[in-house]
Amino acid sequence: MIIVIVNVFYGLLEWVELGFGTYSSTTRRLGGINMQPNFYAAFIAYYICLIIAPFFTGFRKPSAKFLIFPILIGLRIFIPTNSRGAWLSFPPALLTVCFFKSKVLLLIAVTAVIISGLYFSILVPDTIRERFESALDVNKRSGIYSQRTDSPVSYLSESKSISIRSRAILLGGGLKMMRVNPWFGMGRFTFSHLIGNYTENGLRGSAHNLFLTILCEMGFPALIILVVLLLLLFTNGIYVYRREKDTMLKGMALGFMASIPAIIVCNFTGNRFDAVDLISIFWMLAGCVLRLKDIIHYERTIELR
Repeated sequence: MIIVIVNVFYGLLEWVELGFGTYSSTTRRLGGINMQPNFYAAFIAYYICLIIAPFFTGFRKPSAKFLIFPILIGLRIFIPTNSRGAWLSFPPALLTVCFFKSKVLLLIAVTAVIISGLYFSILVPDTIRERFESALDVNKRSGIYSQRTDSPVSYLSESKSISIRSRAILLGGGLKMMRVNPWFGMGRFTFSHLIGNYTENGLRGSAHNLFLTILCEMGFPALIILVVLLLLLFTNGIYVYRREKDTMLKGMALGFMASIPAIIVCNFTGNRFDAVDLISIFWMLAGCVLRLKDIIHYERTIELR
């Protein structure tokens, strides 16, 4: 939690230094401690619920009420990161917290999401609306995130803003590439080098999709192992959340659970799973949750004797 709060306030300082810019140029996207806008946005989406969940679980404690400040700051600086994938991954995390904490909170959150969707152009900030509209532009090649290239072969990197059509081309090519060797894949780090053989006009670039990358590079077994692992960690989080008596630890378990749907959704639009500075907290939390489960199980065994 301390690391998350520190990174949030670091982003605030960076935002102040940039003059509260939100959408004026690539240099005005916040990078935080991660030093990269998409990764910083993913960091907030993954771990902001580590603050939100303890705020709800320990709301009656005076100390928990102070968490409202980093929560509000984190949600505000989430906008100038200008990362569509991270924005999309936050609602599932928040809905997870609300679902397990209170059905009333869940109803409020769902209602807010529905209203925001119905009145997208009115209620959603211009920065978010413009970013999503830019993704729907099929032909636009210039813009604040585009990078001109004179190379005869088009290349789309993770740092580049591309249209839905370009993503669809890469997805179609990836599915063709996956069929070549569905069980063992084509080998690690080969997607961007080989994808041009399976796309129209030789379009190359990253998959912008972790799961497609795993399918193409390592095959179905690797993807199944990852999904099963995430499901097992989520169920262990539920076990700890429902049986832990300490409100702070209960909130930590709930925040850990919320990070899993955020990770899944975020990695459908990019690869944000293998960066050490981004995902190491997740694995440390996973170890803590598993250890807490063992402690709870041991204590319950002692009580039954």
